[in-house]
Amino acid sequence: MYDRLMSPFSNWAIEPGKVEGAHGYFCRLVDDEGHDSMRVYSNWIEVNGRNIVPAAMLEVVSRLPITDERRRGLAHATPMEKDGSYWLGGQRFARRDLSFSTRRWCAACLAEKAYHRSWWDIVALRRCPYHDIELADRDIDNSPVGWWWPRFDVTKSGNGLACPPMPKTLRRGTLAAYLLMRMGYEERWTAPLLDRLDATDAVDVCHLIGRLVSNQKLDAIPDLTSRTVDVGYRALCADRTHLVTVISSWLSKNLSSAEIDASYSNVFGWAYLQARSLPDVATRRMLLTVFRKAHAAVLTGSRVLDANDDGLISLTALASDLGVDRRGLASLVSALGTVDAERRGRRRVSFDSSQVAEIRREIDALLTRNEAAELLGIRGWEIAPLVSAGYFSPIARMSGEVRGLRFLHRQVDDILRSLVAIPLTSSGASRKFRAYCRAQNRRVGDVVVAILKGEIGVLRVDPGRAGFRGLHVSVGCGRPAARPQQPIVDLNSEEPSE
Repeated sequence: MYDRLMSPFSNWAIEPGKVEGAHGYFCRLVDDEGHDSMRVYSNWIEVNGRNIVPAAMLEVVSRLPITDERRRGLAHATPMEKDGSYWLGGQRFARRDLSFSTRRWCAACLAEKAYHRSWWDIVALRRCPYHDIELADRDIDNSPVGWWWPRFDVTKSGNGLACPPMPKTLRRGTLAAYLLMRMGYEERWTAPLLDRLDATDAVDVCHLIGRLVSNQKLDAIPDLTSRTVDVGYRALCADRTHLVTVISSWLSKNLSSAEIDASYSNVFGWAYLQARSLPDVATRRMLLTVFRKAHAAVLTGSRVLDANDDGLISLTALASDLGVDRRGLASLVSALGTVDAERRGRRRVSFDSSQVAEIRREIDALLTRNEAAELLGIRGWEIAPLVSAGYFSPIARMSGEVRGLRFLHRQVDDILRSLVAIPLTSSGASRKFRAYCRAQNRRVGDVVVAILKGEIGVLRVDPGRAGFRGLHVSVGCGRPAARPQQPIVDLNSEEPSE
């Protein structure tokens, strides 16, 4: 028989809240007894009140004559230490992931009901997934709220802890929402790269990727912000292809061609070192593979087709397999990635099967100098100014029967597309392209570059003639209707970038 006189509490009618652990429920029971110090009351009932030990408080409240459903709910939401880790909501966290030194809270959640949500103790979660506000750890007087104070609506000084009510909507693009889902408090959804990980490993990898993609390239590890872990979660919440695409976009946006043209370990710097130190072996291998694939995709301008393909081949091995000079293949990769010529051949990079297939297609489509010139409507020796101006990245040392430089077919196509879209002058006299070059006593290649840069106007284009042969160049006062920029090659699009 339960002895009420020997009970640590005289009343236990208070219902535990959703996601409320034993330490929060214990505090509210103390407040219901009319006491204002959880520490003093704990000492009275011979419980350690100096330090927050959720397991000890769960043992106390579990002895109360409450329903089994309550006991199970409290046990599920109470952090329990086991084998050097904490288990919360059926998920494993490292000691460093949880903190009970002072209380944290969402003011909008407290406005709904004043009790402690145990996920507030997860250090990595800094924003509420329901109200998108930062979790507070100080009141309006900038004072922390200790666990010894048993109330959750006001502080000892009478400062309210809640804010005015706010709309409540679960933001699924946050790590907090994902962990609540894994704990069983929200409807189930999948995040393939994270689902197999323990919660502590998911936190670590979200922090790593969030720090990387939410900042520019930095030599030191960036500081955490309140949204860092959520940026990482959104990059990791889908499949490998999505993650590789996110990392590739970050590389293209934040690194110059010269910075990208290095080994991927140097490109990713601190992130590479952190990825190598991750305790979960499968996660470590996955991230390093993603880094290699993203690096190779940016170098070659290839699409991310199958990021789950773990088969990788080095530049040297691929050159041997293709039967080409390694320096020639490095030259091709540099050209595909629009890398400075002076740095070609200095990288260490690996390719997956989809990238190898694209490189093979590019090799098969390479043009000789005369072939490229014929498509442009000029002569082979007249290409040199186009190379100097950066419209071509010539490929050297490609093995085969034909000697000399080769040129990317895609770069010829980019120039031809720019001619189709070139702004025309509205009036004035004109000469055919070569007649204009002779009359002005200018090299054909120099006139070609000037036309592409918008420095020389074009009155009309003869669609029946190839490339520059079909241009009628303005003479006299005619000027282009709008000065086009030098074409920017988007290697992942079939249309030229604006």
